[in-house]
Amino acid sequence: MKIKKLLNKLTNGVVYLHTPLKQFTLTSDNLEKEYGLKVRVIDYCNDSDVDLWCHTVNNSYSDMNLNRDSARKFVNEHPYFSETKTFVFESRGGVISTASIGIYKDNPNVGGDFKMGVLREYHNKGIGRLIILYAYSELSRMGVRMGESVIQFKRKPSLYLHYSLGFYPEYDLNSLAYKSNKANKWKNFNFVLKYLLYRNYKSYLKKQKTYYK
Repeated sequence: MKIKKLLNKLTNGVVYLHTPLKQFTLTSDNLEKEYGLKVRVIDYCNDSDVDLWCHTVNNSYSDMNLNRDSARKFVNEHPYFSETKTFVFESRGGVISTASIGIYKDNPNVGGDFKMGVLREYHNKGIGRLIILYAYSELSRMGVRMGESVIQFKRKPSLYLHYSLGFYPEYDLNSLAYKSNKANKWKNFNFVLKYLLYRNYKSYLKKQKTYYK
């Protein structure tokens, strides 16, 4: 039972990725002209905007239960981010995805994403790649130099997507802008997560080499 509980904790543990942001240059004009997606920033004070954000996030993940109150509290009292923004992306059929960004309070040279989401019917259509590109491009335009993403290890598609955009694993917790009790909590198990992340990243790189041969 203890081993099962430990394995479950490891699977749900978070890992950390970094990338320089100078290569992120996607603009809203490019997004609309080349991919047919319009983007706008939501108003956290507007109930309809917040409800739309919650619906998109909750639809994207089976284990998410964001509501109007928890969403506002999350951004207004965020322990790590300042200058948060949330975008919604619209196609002809309406809003299909969302992305939120922020600058780390402890290090304004580093920014990250949170509460990314794509409606389930639009999964595997390249939308996630575009919203991550746009989110980190916006951080770059805000003067942020380094991107830092915190992802649950069990979300393998998200890890591979970030790898494909130039993100790489960060194994040293001391170098993170993300400072939290969760990170400290995992120090005792960090060597296991490091190893799993190392294997995951190497497997991705090996597949890429095979693909391009």
